[in-house]
Parts: sequence; structure tokens; C-alpha cells
Amino acid sequence: MKCGYLEAEGSCGGILLLWDSRIWSGILVETGQYSITYEFVSTQNCFTWYLTGVYAPHTRDEKLICWEELAAVRTLCEGPWITCGDFNTNRTMGERRGCNRISYVMSDFSRWIEEMELHDPHLNGGKFSWFRGINHSSAARLDRFLYSMEWEEKFKNIRQKLLPRVLSDHCPILLESGNWEQKRSNFKFENWWLKVEGFTNLIQSWWNEFLVEGCPDYILNIKLRMLKQKLKEWSKSNFWGDH
Repeated sequence: MKCGYLEAEGSCGGILLLWDSRIWSGILVETGQYSITYEFVSTQNCFTWYLTGVYAPHTRDEKLICWEELAAVRTLCEGPWITCGDFNTNRTMGERRGCNRISYVMSDFSRWIEEMELHDPHLNGGKFSWFRGINHSSAARLDRFLYSMEWEEKFKNIRQKLLPRVLSDHCPILLESGNWEQKRSNFKFENWWLKVEGFTNLIQSWWNEFLVEGCPDYILNIKLRMLKQKLKEWSKSNFWGDH
């Protein structure tokens, strides 16, 4: 298990991301004032996606800065993207107990989601993710997952589910979906390539050309993916129709 985090300021604002390093290679993309972003690469098939954890501030002016920060982060994520966490505001009147009007903050948040072309899936298992007061007199949906169109194209049957609250005044939320849809690769390493004169030297040359930064397992995964592409091109140009 590995982790990435954004330190809290006082009693609030901290973000912790955890992942199974046997399944995902994680590399830090950006640490902001209100968010932290990682790129994840599958150790099995090099599927790449991005995750931004968020802890939004309280005031409207600060929230606007937070939305701008997330918009800037999105430009760094060249692939399926998810942002999740405590956005510290609801979108509709039905997402806050006793709410009877659409505030500027709510409008700002909804507008930002639309401008970013993000999907906000229905929350199953309850209406609210945050509770406070006697008999939960205060309750709102402050926490959610938002994801890009690229993520929706990769996964099907996406839904978020409210889990039981334990210690925090916030409920955990689980994002569920089917398996990602992936085209089968037609690449196959041929053993007879090893007998081709200069083949091992060619592999070594390509490997040294690949310049990748990040943690060792991430570098290995990316370089293997680049090597696979090189081999496909080399095989097609030199042995098309042979063997």
C-alpha cells in the first residue's frame, strides 16, 4: 500500500490518497492549495487515469479559487479523470435539509461542473453525506465523485453509493462500475526475433532512448509500453507478411 497526502491546516483541509501498489503505479502530478492529483498506471496493462482529491474551503471567494485550481489541474491530466472529496457545497435545494433557495455558491459549483463537462452520478443509499446536530437536524450532500467523459467512455454502469458513517460527521462514498472496456492487443512477441542479427542491440538502444521520470515501477511500466509500440512498428516494417 502507498499513499499521497495534502497536509491539513489546523483541524481541516487534509487529504489522504491510498492505493494498492501491486495494482497501480502512482506518480504525483500536482499539489495545490485545496487539492492533490496523482496519475495512476495499471501494473497489468498500463491503463492510465488521473485522480484529484479535494477539500474545498468555506467562503464563496475561496471556493471560486478552488474551482479555478481544479480547472487548471484538469489541463494536466491527459486521460480519464476523477475528482472527489468534500466540495463543501450542495448543488440543489434537495441536497441540503431545509434549503429553500439556490445560493450563489450553489450556482457557481453547478456552473463549474457544466463548464468542465463533468458527470455527477446519482448518489445511491441516501440523500446526504454530511450530518450534524441533534437528530441530524443539519444534513447536506457535500461529498461526491465527479468524472470526465473519457472516464465514462472507459467504464460502464458507474454509480456512487453511500456507506455507513462511523466516526466522522461525513459518510464514506464508494464509486462502483463495471470493468473497463479495453481492446485486445494484437501484439505478440515472436521468439524467432531473438535470432535476428542486431536485435538485442536494437532493444538496448530503444530502451536507453526512453526518458521517463517518476517512481521505479511507473518508469518500468511506461518504458515497456513504449518498447511494445517500437516492436510493433519494427515488425511491421521489416517482416510484414513473413512467418
